[in-house]
Amino acid sequence: MSATEERRKLAITFDTEWWGRAHLVAGVERHRGLARDVAKVHDLIALLDRHEAKATFFVVSEDFQGELLETLIEAGHEIASHTCSHPLFTDLDRAAWRREMRESREALEQATGVPVAGFRCPSWSVPHARHEEFLDLLLEEGYEYDSSFCQFATKLYGDKAFPTEPFVYRSQLVEIPLPRIGFPRWPWVGGFYFRVMPGVVLKRYISRERPAFLYFHPWEFYGQPDARGLSLIDSFITRYGRKNNERKLDRLLAGLGSQYDFVTMKSVADQLRITAKQETGQQP
Repeated sequence: MSATEERRKLAITFDTEWWGRAHLVAGVERHRGLARDVAKVHDLIALLDRHEAKATFFVVSEDFQGELLETLIEAGHEIASHTCSHPLFTDLDRAAWRREMRESREALEQATGVPVAGFRCPSWSVPHARHEEFLDLLLEEGYEYDSSFCQFATKLYGDKAFPTEPFVYRSQLVEIPLPRIGFPRWPWVGGFYFRVMPGVVLKRYISRERPAFLYFHPWEFYGQPDARGLSLIDSFITRYGRKNNERKLDRLLAGLGSQYDFVTMKSVADQLRITAKQETGQQP
């Protein structure tokens, strides 16, 4: 990179819920307790510090409160909403959507004293047929950006009608959909897809295609959980690559550090909003 070339921004994001709330294991995980998850968040803070990286933690407000959130804020990371209780939005009516948006934001702001700007729906589960209703509610509830749309369709989430590029809704709310990169055009930027793809290939895809963000869950970075009762395929999806995932992320950030600044999602959203205004001739 030349001295005059502008560094790229890459948001690092974590969907931060207790492992037992993951929808593939709902009703299977037997041992409730947040000790593993809290400890792993502290490990991730240390990893991010090594790379001078800032991240956004989309937090389920019923699961994490108090000291852990304060530690994240003190370390310079962003707290955003991942709802109160991590439900699939496909199963909820408008009133329930509003409740999850409003009560989670209020709880997180009360716990940290810092405004919450962003939202991410659990499991990318916004139904496309209601996506404008969803975005309008976010605006009504005072959110500045969202990252809930997914064009890659599975049994849990996604709709091919969604866009993959970020956009500004009603000149106010920035939507940052799940990126699809590489070959095949899958969301290799996080979750199982990240864990299954060789790190050297991920680095090449990310360097070439400049996705807006990476996404993870703290539970993807510790051991092999008790997941008896899952189907063979669901067990593979939830367990594969977790043991070495922290080292893989560490190496990836080291490899990308000469090209990227690792930032919060709000930083990316703010830049996208400025760019959109400039393109339409508005004052930033």
